[in-house]
Amino acid sequence: MSAVKVLLSTLLVAVLAACQDASQGLSKFGSDVSEVLKQRYGANASDDPLAGTTAYKSSKLYGLLKSSPFDVNKPFSEQYPRVALTVHQSPPNHAEVDSEFLGLPSKGLRGCYRVSAVIWSSKTKSEQIEPFVWCAPRDVAYNVPCRSYSDWGGRTGLYPNDENTGVTRTDGPVPPLYALPTEMEATGGTYRDSWTFDGALVCTLLHDIGIDPQWGRDRRVWLKAGPKLIP
Repeated sequence: MSAVKVLLSTLLVAVLAACQDASQGLSKFGSDVSEVLKQRYGANASDDPLAGTTAYKSSKLYGLLKSSPFDVNKPFSEQYPRVALTVHQSPPNHAEVDSEFLGLPSKGLRGCYRVSAVIWSSKTKSEQIEPFVWCAPRDVAYNVPCRSYSDWGGRTGLYPNDENTGVTRTDGPVPPLYALPTEMEATGGTYRDSWTFDGALVCTLLHDIGIDPQWGRDRRVWLKAGPKLIP
């Protein structure tokens, strides 16, 4: 009987040791996967919406203009608030095309952008919005007319007498001639292409901030810079 007990005890110790090794192995595997994701999608590839900065939908930008729709009866110079966006960090696959935007099964784009903004409530009063994280697929707006936003950002829409800074992009309060930069200005960014990861970012931000693309003259939101434009 005692021999049986010794045998059972030995087996129990072996099983516990194997479980501990397996646990350590899984932990290491999880760390390895995390590192791979960081290398592939950037430092903020976590599913955690608070990955180092404010979550996008918790920022003051979310829904900002929905309570202040564009007024066609007022001159543009009186239209506030206004928003200048700056993209500080993009995932390595930022220019990749997601087949879901083409009506095909999604390839499942993943990654995060780090974005900040300056909100102008008047010509003289502004507020700096600290960098927030926008991640895919969590924050992507798939059911909005992204092509319309792309077209909106690629044409001027401004009247001849409407104030603008031309091709110079600043933090405001005066917008540039075009809300979205050309590929040459963005030096690699594809913010005007509605089918890319960059396009999904822009489309979602414009939609959620409250820009209606049918009003071409509404230039209250613009992209000041992408990562390669920042000094």
